[in-house]
Amino acid sequence: NPPLAMPRQGQQRGIKSFAAPTIDAATVEELTISKGKANVTLKREAGTWMVLPANKPADQDKVKRALEGLGKAEFGDLISESASRYAAYQVDEAQGTVVRIKGQGQIVQELTLGKRGNQGVVFVRPGSGDAIYAVKRIPLHEFKAEPGSWREKRLFVDAKPENVSQLRIALAGNTIVTPLARSRAAELGVELVRAG
Repeated sequence: NPPLAMPRQGQQRGIKSFAAPTIDAATVEELTISKGKANVTLKREAGTWMVLPANKPADQDKVKRALEGLGKAEFGDLISESASRYAAYQVDEAQGTVVRIKGQGQIVQELTLGKRGNQGVVFVRPGSGDAIYAVKRIPLHEFKAEPGSWREKRLFVDAKPENVSQLRIALAGNTIVTPLARSRAAELGVELVRAG
């Protein structure tokens, strides 16, 4: 995996800007996202991202998109260096989304994501400092603090379609077994179909 350029330095108007360390996506071990009282931790275990504390598989593609999205972030102008402006830009404790990236046993990056501004920017406060920056190309929608938004939702992630011949569903003590014909699979929203 190529290193995550996290985030790139920008100077749109000669104003002080932020340059964070480059992070190698392959060395990222943990991603924690919190907003208010909601939080989720994603941890890489044996090469697979898991949602903690439930220890359920994460949507691997979503985690990859989130990390790649952070790598494409472009830090621009310094907006403010005053803690009194946190609430206005929603980078305060009550409104901001805190993203912590851990690698090799330590936090390598912490960002508080705030509200969207004009021209596609998101206001971001890096680390524990007071500075707030305008950041372009950051996928704010990917960073939800609810564990359910990160869980793998596909039922048959590892199943091979040619090996599926029936579908068994157990609901409240009743079991339904049905051959998985193409027409019925489409009705159920199932992509796996019986071979043949």
